[in-house]
Amino acid sequence: MPKTRQTCTRCSQRRQKCDRKAPCTRCVQNSEGHLCTTKWVEGYDPSVHRKYPRKVSSTVSWPSAASSSETGSTLDASPSGPLSTNQPHSAGQGLSSHPLTPIADQNQTHGVSSWPPKIPDISIVALLSEKDQQAQQSLFNQRFTLAQSKGVLRDGPAIASYLSPGARSIEIQYVQSLLPSKTKVIQIVEYYEQYRLLYWTGGLYHGPSFRKKLLNAYGSSDTLDLQSLDWRWNALLFSILSSGIIGSSEAMSVSWGFGIDEKVRFAREWGAATVTCLNMGNFMSQYHINSVQAIYGLGLHRLGPHPDDNRILDLNQEQKEALIEREIGRRTWYAATSQEW
Repeated sequence: MPKTRQTCTRCSQRRQKCDRKAPCTRCVQNSEGHLCTTKWVEGYDPSVHRKYPRKVSSTVSWPSAASSSETGSTLDASPSGPLSTNQPHSAGQGLSSHPLTPIADQNQTHGVSSWPPKIPDISIVALLSEKDQQAQQSLFNQRFTLAQSKGVLRDGPAIASYLSPGARSIEIQYVQSLLPSKTKVIQIVEYYEQYRLLYWTGGLYHGPSFRKKLLNAYGSSDTLDLQSLDWRWNALLFSILSSGIIGSSEAMSVSWGFGIDEKVRFAREWGAATVTCLNMGNFMSQYHINSVQAIYGLGLHRLGPHPDDNRILDLNQEQKEALIEREIGRRTWYAATSQEW
């Protein structure tokens, strides 16, 4: 047996909560207490009494029934309007026979052409990729004096990936500008080999072999194109130039055309160029003996702190002298065991 109805018909049609009194409180507040009943006056019709109303938002407007015929004639008269559909309407066909749809939905349905066919990707990966493409394009459009004389910039497989194309181009041109003339380069390299500078660094490289590679790199030209060479070998070259000019006598450096101030300045700049070439050659992942030779040539492996640096401050004079004597003995033993006599 069906359950006895307890909700009044007025609250049921409004989809409102009913307190199930007779009459209910909501009907009394609406001055409809005489209409409050639990029975359908004209009988129960599911198509009417169980039909849920559409939700109407503030941005959606509904066409009135009175203007439905006018809207239909307007659609027939102007099929190219924003509310036109793909199926033409007949003159006697009204919109009242169709389910009412919000005007906002019609605009979304019939105005599809107003949206772009493809929404652009605005993710961080896409933005960074587009930024790199623009940087590369702007780099190609730039005309550098060095690029015109040397040709197009070349990116070897050992180029470090931490530099953008623009920054790498600037680094290449700056390092290229630090290179002295062919005559001065050969003079410093020969001085480094002949005057025992190579010997005191432990004979890290073979002098005649390096000089042969240097002459082959120059060829018949008076300039050295660093882009066509291995950046780790370039680091070794700048390491030799830096330590060679700072280790030379003042008379020798003046004969090369470098004053005292220029001697110190070029020694620092060529030392910094050594580090730049190592980074350009990605020496941390692309292992090569030239990287080790360049680092040892400038003594960059000794730049770390020594365990006794902090302890020596707490020693007295006698303890300091003992520490110095021990360090001298250690270095003498290291030289005796590592040098080829």
